[in-house]
This record gives sequence, structure tokens and C-alpha cells, in this order.
Amino acid sequence: MVLNPLIDLIKTLAERIDKYKDDLRDSESRTRYALIDPLLRKLGWDTEDPDQVRPECSVKTPAGKVERVDYALLEQKEPWVVVEAKKLGIPLSEALGDNINYCVYLGAHYLVNTNGQLWEIYDMTKGGRMEDRRVVTFDVSSPERAKMAAAALFLYRGNYCQIRLPSAVEQPTRAATAGPMAQSAGQSSPQSALLPPTPTSAGLSASVSLLEFKPSANSKPPTIIAPDGTNVSPAVWADLTQRLVQYLWEKGKLTQANCPIGKAQGKRYLIASEPKHPDGQNFWRKRQVGPIWVEGDSGVWDAVHNARRLLRSVGEDPARWRVRG
Repeated sequence: MVLNPLIDLIKTLAERIDKYKDDLRDSESRTRYALIDPLLRKLGWDTEDPDQVRPECSVKTPAGKVERVDYALLEQKEPWVVVEAKKLGIPLSEALGDNINYCVYLGAHYLVNTNGQLWEIYDMTKGGRMEDRRVVTFDVSSPERAKMAAAALFLYRGNYCQIRLPSAVEQPTRAATAGPMAQSAGQSSPQSALLPPTPTSAGLSASVSLLEFKPSANSKPPTIIAPDGTNVSPAVWADLTQRLVQYLWEKGKLTQANCPIGKAQGKRYLIASEPKHPDGQNFWRKRQVGPIWVEGDSGVWDAVHNARRLLRSVGEDPARWRVRG
């Protein structure tokens, strides 16, 4: 059964907390080593691969100061999840702080707060108070281990990269991911909600997902097909982000409240309320959609990466967007 290895690890972590709680409460590094890293690895994140997990990831603030987040979980080398780690026993309310802003600067979709025992996951694309953005919580010391394992699968790497992974957890199917309790109740799991539907339209048979799309250096920009069937067709690569912003703006999926959205490592903005980057420099190829300023794309791969980042930042799954041509 898919959940069994994860359930076994959660049992081990609970026993480790009980046995070594005094040592773990005394040290964040020991908490990370004994509790947090093992769970991330079991969920498919290779903590030794800088392309997947970047400990002490640098973040440049608009004031030019360089800060660090405990972990950035990456997909296509771009931050997708920021993890704030505290030593065992520290209240998670103390772990939010500046990490809310760091998610914005990095363009990360989710913020995770954990002390190794308690885990809270926030969707940073939502508006409102932080408690309204909290989407998953679990406690590895809970006796309901199967339920905790199903909740932890929200962080399974396969949700975000959509590739077959040689990890300790087998790529789960929708039914398997739901777990025995959710299946018996006729409910889906947190992870199953993230898996994109399989396209059924005959018109998409010759297309690939935006997540899988790999353009060649001299290729012309293709047609991007939104989940509702709308075609987004930039004339040149430099206009791709602007065209997507225009679509999202017209559909009400992107507003000024979403600004700013940063590029990788938070050094520059992708979109903002004014055409200036965190370091005060003006946008290079600025374009405007409503009240939103857009930094023009500088190349083929820059355009593709920016498109994926923009969509994720407003709650859209790039795997559900298709590329044709």
C-alpha cells in the first residue's frame, strides 16, 4: 500500500520525539536533522540535491538586505515551497514572521511552518488573514498515523513536478493517495486535489503540458491553451508574460492584490504595482495591463519559466495548461 512507508516513518518520528525530546528542544539543527529532513526525503525531496532542496536559501528584500529561509523546495530550479523550521516545542505562531514576505519575494506558492512535530501549510496565493490561508495541518505524534500520513502527502514532490520519481514513496494514484479512510468515506485527499485532470479534448491530442514543454532556442512562440480552452498566442517570446497577465486579469484571476510576484531568488519582479524591482531599478521591458506593470521576457526559457511562475502564483497549475505548435 502506498501510504505504508510514510505511516511507518511517522511512527518512527513520534518515537524519536518521545525518546529525544530534551535534546531536540535544545537545538533547531538537531530537530531538522532528526525530524524534518527524514520526512522531506520520504515525501520525495532529495535533501542532498540543490536543484530540489536549497537549505538557507538567500532572499533579497526590496531594501537590498539579504535574508535566508531555512529551506526552499524547488521545481525546475524555482522556489515553490518555503519551509520555516523551528526547534521542537517552539509554538508555530513564532515561526511566521518575515517568511510571509520572503514567499512574496521568491514567488513561492506555499509556506510551511514546522517544529518537527507540528506542521502547518499555508497557500500564499490566497488573500485574507493567515488563518484563512492555512490549508493543511498535521501532528506526527498523533495516534491517527494514517490520517497524518494522508495530510503530509500534500507536500509530496510528485504533486509539483509531475514526473516519475525514483523516491522512497511510489508515485501515488488518485485512489491510493486518498488512503483507506478517505476512500471509504468517498472523499479525495489533499494530494488528489492537486493532480491535474487528463485532457480529453481531441484538439489537445498534439499538445503537451506547459510544465513539460521544452522549447528550442530558435523556436517561434507556440499557442498556449488555458484550461477553459482560451488560446493565448504571443507574437514574440518577449510578450508571453504580458499575454498571460492580460488573460488572467480579464478572467479576474489576477488583481493588483497579487503584486508583486518575484522571479527566481527574489532579485527581480515579474509583475508589480509600479515598474521597479526590489533594488530600485526600473523594469527593463515594461508593459502595463490595467494597474499591473509587467517585466518583458528576455528569452525563450525566461518566458517559459516566467509563465509557470506567474500561473502558480495565482493558484493555476501549469500542468493543466497546454502548449501547441
